[in-house]
Amino acid sequence: MAAEFVLLLAIGFVAQLVDGTLGMAYGVLTNAALLTMGLPPAQASALVHTAEVFTTGASAASHLYHRNVDWRMVARLGVTGVLGAILGAWLLSNIEIGAARRIVYGYLLLMGLYILWQSARIALTPRSCSSSWRCRQSLVMSTVASGSMNSVAPLSD
Repeated sequence: MAAEFVLLLAIGFVAQLVDGTLGMAYGVLTNAALLTMGLPPAQASALVHTAEVFTTGASAASHLYHRNVDWRMVARLGVTGVLGAILGAWLLSNIEIGAARRIVYGYLLLMGLYILWQSARIALTPRSCSSSWRCRQSLVMSTVASGSMNSVAPLSD
């Protein structure tokens, strides 16, 4: 039991170091490590989300304190993100463990490659999104998809 705790502590520590450096990847690294240890996908997802409650809460408190919150964006993303998370959690709870593992492993591989690609880019080009209907539609759909997949394989910090 103590050896398992030390291993989990080390996994979280290393994943948080990477996340602090890149600004992303805590969920990907932690979830991949927990799945490698043999935990079922639903349990690994729950453990990562529990840890993220505290780190995300501290980050949110800092942004609130510094008045660095766009409340219109929070309103847009909050509702659709929650709906997507509920859909993903329901999906993860109601499919066979073998199928869930394959989905989660594939998604973690894709997100890991995306994170490597993002971290290797030298100059980030700013994205502009006008207030057109197409842009808002794309934002809503991507938020639902992100919420769903994040509840299946937590990826954010």
